[in-house]
Amino acid sequence: DPVAAIVAESAALLARHADHPLAPRVDTARHALLDYRDRVARLAGDTRHLFADEAPVIANTEVNSGNFLVPEGDAAVFPAPCGAWLVDWEKAVVTTRYQDMGHFLAPTTTLWKTDFIFDAATRTAFLDDYRAALRHAGQPVPDAEECAAKTDVMVRAVLLRGLSWCLMAWHEYAGGGRALAHADTFRTIERYLGNIAWFLR
Repeated sequence: DPVAAIVAESAALLARHADHPLAPRVDTARHALLDYRDRVARLAGDTRHLFADEAPVIANTEVNSGNFLVPEGDAAVFPAPCGAWLVDWEKAVVTTRYQDMGHFLAPTTTLWKTDFIFDAATRTAFLDDYRAALRHAGQPVPDAEECAAKTDVMVRAVLLRGLSWCLMAWHEYAGGGRALAHADTFRTIERYLGNIAWFLR
């Protein structure tokens, strides 16, 4: 039940610092995320059947651009069939393959270290390439509509999880509970929380 699992994890993240003395500074984001959590919880119930027969896989859940090693010249370093490597598997989970698809496409992922956002055309091309890669690997290939529908559900769930983590991390960084190793991380978190309505539209 991948969407319900993400809702439960996100609810725990949102509750972690509810009484934090700095909480009023991010009340708008917290209330928006609580409302969005409720929407995604309803979505979990409405779409549970979509994932009931999916074979479980190991999903990375950390597919931001910094976690891909892609060679610039010597393809022998990364021999076929992969051509590149995905690293940082510390938060891997057993779930549906569409959870990583949601991570790839969610704006919280693509905007983390770049300024890229998938539009309808690039999203369709991404999903078409994914389906072609499955076909090339001899794996069962969902039809385009099924792939898009399941991915869309997971994008919405992943968005909840990513922004809930940002709210939790904001409290820890702002309140001194966590050492800030990268100032750009905190700036990104504040940008996300300051634009919460755009993300949740």
